[in-house]
Amino acid sequence: MARRLSELATLVDARIVGDPESSVECVDSIERAGPEAITFFADRKLAPQLSHCTAGAVLLRDQDESRYDGNRLLVDDPYAA
Repeated sequence: MARRLSELATLVDARIVGDPESSVECVDSIERAGPEAITFFADRKLAPQLSHCTAGAVLLRDQDESRYDGNRLLVDDPYAA
């Protein structure tokens, strides 16, 4: 079931950077996430993988916002979201 980023942002109390009407259908790892997926970034050791990530959106902390250019959902704790 596809969900708009605006819906997900409401559920996890996130701030959207990007297109709030964009949709994702599943959750996947940073390495495997494609345009239909959302993933999360919480471990800075994975920064090299994030730079090659093609996810439709990424959950991440405010201080990591600049690490990804695509749609972002900014949260206090990406693990908890």
